[in-house]
Amino acid sequence: RERYSQMRDRIETPEYCARYVSYKYIYKGTEIESAARKALRNLPDEEFFRKVDETKYIGNCGQGEYALLYALVNRDVKVVATDPSPDNIAICRNISFLPDNIVFEEG
Repeated sequence: RERYSQMRDRIETPEYCARYVSYKYIYKGTEIESAARKALRNLPDEEFFRKVDETKYIGNCGQGEYALLYALVNRDVKVVATDPSPDNIAICRNISFLPDNIVFEEG
């Protein structure tokens, strides 16, 4: 298990997971898919992906691309992503196969 975990940490980088995240938005309509692809074209810097101890709060998450990406890269950190738009939160919550460590809230 330890070896497998080390392999995942080495392989599952933000660049690797970004393609998977972009596939999650394909069936949400052309506008949503296009916005997701544009957002993922320029990934945040390494500081954004730095692991925190327990919970990572991400405000104004939009459609949730970066929040989902952070949750995939840091599997043992709980991610709480918020956005003031109920439409964006609905998009986020209806992504297929969300990891267990992410929660989307309106606010």
